[in-house]
Amino acid sequence: MTNSETISKLNDALTRLMGAYQELQIENNELKQTLESKNKKIASLEEENSSLTINVNELKNNTEDDKTTIYSMLGQIENILNKNAQDDINNVKENRINIVEESLNDNTNKLETAKIEDIKESNDLLAFAPESKEKENNSNKLDPNDERLSSLLGIMQ
Repeated sequence: MTNSETISKLNDALTRLMGAYQELQIENNELKQTLESKNKKIASLEEENSSLTINVNELKNNTEDDKTTIYSMLGQIENILNKNAQDDINNVKENRINIVEESLNDNTNKLETAKIEDIKESNDLLAFAPESKEKENNSNKLDPNDERLSSLLGIMQ
């Protein structure tokens, strides 16, 4: 092989090598651009993740605050309901006591009225008893020892 053939072959090899190098450079540049784009996306996603993490933490804190508030409200409602229930129980007890007292008063009044009526009936019956008739009969009889009668009849004693 001659020098010119060798130079020609070397020149062809160098040209192919340069073409391959340029292709690699283009591919490398494309990969760099893709890498930069991906890095930008990663940075954007990290920022978004950080923002979302902050939002999640705020939501957790708000949720805990809401839970505390809700439990407090439920406790207050329970206290009110218990108080109202106790008041209702006390009111029912007082109403029952009042009803029982009224019933006792009514029954006492009825008993007193019945006793008075029984006493009146007894007095009325005693007025017509045989003993009272005997007294009436005896009062109608003449007593010979009565001075007024003797004086009227002119009997001396």
